[in-house]
Amino acid sequence: NFLSYRHHWEKDITEGAIHSLSQQTLDVLEALEEDVHVTGFYKQMDAAGEAFRTRETFMALMDRYEVHSPLLTSEVIDPDIEPAQAIDRGVFQNGVVFVTCGDREERVMVPDENALTNALIKVTRQETKTVYFLAGHGEHDITSSDPLGYSEVKSKLEASGFIVEELELYRVGLIPADATVLVVAGPATTLLPTEVPMIRDFVERRGGGLMVLLEPEVDSGLEDLLRGWGIE
Repeated sequence: NFLSYRHHWEKDITEGAIHSLSQQTLDVLEALEEDVHVTGFYKQMDAAGEAFRTRETFMALMDRYEVHSPLLTSEVIDPDIEPAQAIDRGVFQNGVVFVTCGDREERVMVPDENALTNALIKVTRQETKTVYFLAGHGEHDITSSDPLGYSEVKSKLEASGFIVEELELYRVGLIPADATVLVVAGPATTLLPTEVPMIRDFVERRGGGLMVLLEPEVDSGLEDLLRGWGIE
């Protein structure tokens, strides 16, 4: 018992690694530089016994988080026993979680790993990052929910704390100063010759990130640029 307390080790032998945290979560926990506190409002009991199960599930998840970072702590508050705290935080249902870092706080209504890690990213990120999706050449539409639309991609990025915008580069004439990443998602027609140098400058001079998704048999106009970077 002494050795196991001093030297934590665990092994998840389930086929789908259902008791393990994702690599993204582990990376976020490893990168923590400030104290983070997670507060879950969970009842200890109800008529059906469901409250107890959800409470135990949350506590087990928090145990896995806390193992990987001494900067993360958690607590569980029963709103029936401490109603004043629940009322102060505007909690009127079971299973509401708050992730707090300094004066930044995120409220999580569906506290699974994905939602908790996204909240952790939001409260610890020092700056807001903007992702622009190139538009005007038949690219995948970030507002469309059609099978080829990227609306879900947009919502997932926003849930992780990114600002997501479309960019008609040929019309605007520049890549905005707040751009962190430019995504060229499946253009159906060739980019204008004036657009390619702007993308090169964004990457090479400004140090921006670029994701290029090209369909086969389509001349995007980016082939020479990518070839210069060693991408065939």
